Amino acid sequence: MLFVLFACSNDSGPNANADSEAGTNEASATPTQLASIKPASNTLRDLEDIIASGQLRVARQKWIGFQALPAEGISLDRYQRLAALFAEQLGVSIRWIIVENFTELLSVVPNGDADIAIGNISITPSRQQHVNFTPPLTFSEEWLIGRPAGTKIGIPGGTAYATTAEENELTFTTLPSWSADLVADAIAAGEIDQSIMDAVAARTLMTENPSLKLIRKFTARPLGWTYGKFAPALGEALDRFITEQHLGDRVAFQRRDFIAIKESGYLRLITIPGQQTYFLYKGELMGFEYELIRDFAARHDLETDVILAKDSQQAVEYLREGRGDVVSGSITITTQREVKGWTFTRPYLYAMEWLALADGVAYPPTDDRLTLHLNPETSHWQSGQTLVNQVPGIDVIASNLVPFELYAQVATGALPATLIDGHLMETLKATGQTVSETIAISENEKGSPIGWVLNDDQPALRESLNEYIRDVYRGLHYNLLKQKYFGNARRVAVREPHRITGSTLSPYDNAIQELAATYDFDWRILVAQAYQESGFKPERTSSAGAKGLMQVMPRTAAQLGIDAGALHDPDIGLNAGVSYLAWCRERFAQTLPLSQRTWFALAAYNAGAGHVRDARKLAGEMGLNRDLWFDNVELAMLKLSLPEYARRAAHGYVRGQEPVNYVRQIRQRYRAYVDHLANLN
Repeated sequence: MLFVLFACSNDSGPNANADSEAGTNEASATPTQLASIKPASNTLRDLEDIIASGQLRVARQKWIGFQALPAEGISLDRYQRLAALFAEQLGVSIRWIIVENFTELLSVVPNGDADIAIGNISITPSRQQHVNFTPPLTFSEEWLIGRPAGTKIGIPGGTAYATTAEENELTFTTLPSWSADLVADAIAAGEIDQSIMDAVAARTLMTENPSLKLIRKFTARPLGWTYGKFAPALGEALDRFITEQHLGDRVAFQRRDFIAIKESGYLRLITIPGQQTYFLYKGELMGFEYELIRDFAARHDLETDVILAKDSQQAVEYLREGRGDVVSGSITITTQREVKGWTFTRPYLYAMEWLALADGVAYPPTDDRLTLHLNPETSHWQSGQTLVNQVPGIDVIASNLVPFELYAQVATGALPATLIDGHLMETLKATGQTVSETIAISENEKGSPIGWVLNDDQPALRESLNEYIRDVYRGLHYNLLKQKYFGNARRVAVREPHRITGSTLSPYDNAIQELAATYDFDWRILVAQAYQESGFKPERTSSAGAKGLMQVMPRTAAQLGIDAGALHDPDIGLNAGVSYLAWCRERFAQTLPLSQRTWFALAAYNAGAGHVRDARKLAGEMGLNRDLWFDNVELAMLKLSLPEYARRAAHGYVRGQEPVNYVRQIRQRYRAYVDHLANLN
């Protein structure tokens, strides 16, 4: 889980707990990341100024290490990575502003010395007078621990714990800016009897010091990052980013071989969007490369997560960084790439290379020279150099466009010529993009070999992929996929108008965005749910009587005060569905992380809130985390379809596989929408 970050709330100095922490050791940062360890000149900036400067100033406290328990599975540099990802989304570099203590961390943004401050910073009314906060990244439960018989409470000054004590009308002594360890020492020495700290630190200290007892629990406090009250546009971008990270809920950057992949339950596919690789068709994920990898993953009971790259070079960079596990993007196996350290599987496809010419362009060149426009990151670049040496009158010009974009330019006459793989060319021709002439240039009669790319430290995954290719190559499933994407011009032509290529995800985006703003949802998750429910068909009625885009039962609409007879009207059907989803969300505590409330709400929308509550209770009995849906409560939900568990549940039997599949499919589609829109930008 990306945002299950239970950490401390101490606002103290360099030996403080996780609320006073914001990143990793300077030794672990690269020289370019650690551009500054002193505040920059005081400048109040909003998003436009940040983008114009090309640099985002991010404040974090000098390294003191996160105090999260190892059992939480939280990487020490998670926040630093998230801030770097945010800067990457904005298209700017990051400048780290390193501060000495927590007081400086709180003041550096309102002073204009940084644009955002990262860390587990407790969101309190007094702090909100000076800075704005992102949506909570997590919640920290605070405990009063110590000797039950004692009455002297001591709390480090200036902390959120002091605010908690005041809110609960507790009398306390203000301590210096001590860490949790020093507070425990003070209790052991008899200087104080009790103190307040976050649950993670408290559990650790109580394990080490059996004399310390839990006396009282307080309401969990939200933790977030800060940005300036003068920066509303930056705040909107941060809110959107945090929401995406909550709901995207992806595996952290990690280079993994097959054992770790299978333990996680996910195979992360890095691919390049295009007609033959991966694309969105209405609300479905499609593409020859995607479906082939998905079939491999399914045979190993793995889900497939997609990470988009702009070209093969970036895809391999993402692979090296551990953003994904395998690159599948119609990448030709070449000696030059192998020399550069690219590790390939055996070929799963062979492609003839074709020279595509615009109308009126001659080959071989006659009076005028022939200019080939090629992307240097593709295998076509080397083929172009070979043509230059073999055929007089040919020049090659580098372009940052990918092959299908170059082909489209040739088809319109904007460019004279390019090279393209045969299977992609046939797909593009089926969409009406035709060129004057094509000439095969491959020396190998089978064409060039195409393989999947891996890291050299993934021998087990490579062997499993090679075994899969040996099993399926030119088999029934493989041939059906080739026919689906490359061999049937009519099917390609029918698909093309519905392929999502721009910023519009559905015919109902505007109405959904208005409802999302009203009910505080990410609009893309509502689009994903609408497709899941009805395939964007407002006229649909289910066998059970559910109607409209969001498949709302008439009696539910009536209870919401919505005209049950008009659910086939898109606006009314959407309003009923989003209203009901918001009602489902209210059935779960606000102290749950944003992502978990959303997943529980979606499960309740599908199966009923009572069954979800039963599953949460059962999850606790099974030793699972009742506050996490994926890989925890969803496993308990599956049990509720078995008689021995259903008999004990307050709401009885439920077809548990349905809400489990429902939520997973919506999350996958949501991720695809987010990545598609980010890739457009």
